[in-house]
Amino acid sequence: MAGRPGFSRLFFAAFAATPNDHRPGFANRRRLGAGGDCRRLPRTTLPVMSRVLIVADEPWVVNEVHAALSIGDNELVDHPDPATVADALLEEDFDVAVVDLQVASMGGIAVVHTIRNIESPVPVVLLLDREADVFLAGRAGASAWVTKPFTASALRAAISDVTGAA
Repeated sequence: MAGRPGFSRLFFAAFAATPNDHRPGFANRRRLGAGGDCRRLPRTTLPVMSRVLIVADEPWVVNEVHAALSIGDNELVDHPDPATVADALLEEDFDVAVVDLQVASMGGIAVVHTIRNIESPVPVVLLLDREADVFLAGRAGASAWVTKPFTASALRAAISDVTGAA
């Protein structure tokens, strides 16, 4: 190996993860943050004892959000029915709502419109399916958004930004 300069560089380049490589065990290095930037995201935490309303009906989405946010003393409240989100926000206090774009028959954009129509001060983080939906999320009044598949640090960073956490 000593007589082959550059061998290790070629060897590791051949086995490095590509942006579209979603095989288990490979880090998708191009999707560190929303928008696919490659910069390193700062370590972020949620405010102490945050109440997070999770509006999603797909088990894998709920599991990913729980895995990303079950740090510290956060209280995560699952709410699979988007039609009753307004009632839940009026009855209870939440620090932030995380809404999946593809939730039940109503859809995430309609959920954001409903939350904004009741004039709730709760910030909404929308989980988008593709980058093209960013325009719709901003137009609907979402406070922040993260594109699926998302990393735990990207979701925590988005929530920290809208709640003002350090």
